[in-house]
Amino acid sequence: MSAARPLKQVMLIPYWVHETLARHKLPLSACLDFEQLRPVSSTNDLLCFLSAQVLMGRMVGEPHGTWSLYLLDAWLNSAQGQNKTFLSQTILPLLENPTFDEELRARLFSPESRLPHHKEPFYIYDITREAVGVVVNPGFFTEEAGADGYRTALTVAILKVLYAYSACHEVSSTPLFKRYLGLLSAKQLTV
Repeated sequence: MSAARPLKQVMLIPYWVHETLARHKLPLSACLDFEQLRPVSSTNDLLCFLSAQVLMGRMVGEPHGTWSLYLLDAWLNSAQGQNKTFLSQTILPLLENPTFDEELRARLFSPESRLPHHKEPFYIYDITREAVGVVVNPGFFTEEAGADGYRTALTVAILKVLYAYSACHEVSSTPLFKRYLGLLSAKQLTV
């Protein structure tokens, strides 16, 4: 009997990372490779992308868990030379600055950030054997009425992907599944 595969990691990928990689004809998996991503991204883009992972943890109900570590681990393992120095001496210290959380919210989660060519709130891509990327488009996940529907749809979509790759008992023990149950119990059913 083979050993069980670990649960797929889920990353939140801001739309600008997806669009930048597509513009440079790089696969979406290049977002995990700091050597490929660094030359085509600004410092702010990189910081907001990394900040988005912490936010993803909050969205799935695991604010201090491993959801936010996968991208950072991938970057630390792929960065070399000057890029490794840049990552450790510039990106990581700046990550503590709340300015980048504010910038991320303004670029991705404010109603004003919505762009007309983005028709769907998110897309899910199977980017590697270990990871799934959730490309989030701007202006959908806001504090406005109706945004909870998008969050619920995102939760359900991620769970479907996890169920496709993992045993039911593994997925049902995640904070994301517990969040889903909370969303279900909060709905008022009428007969």
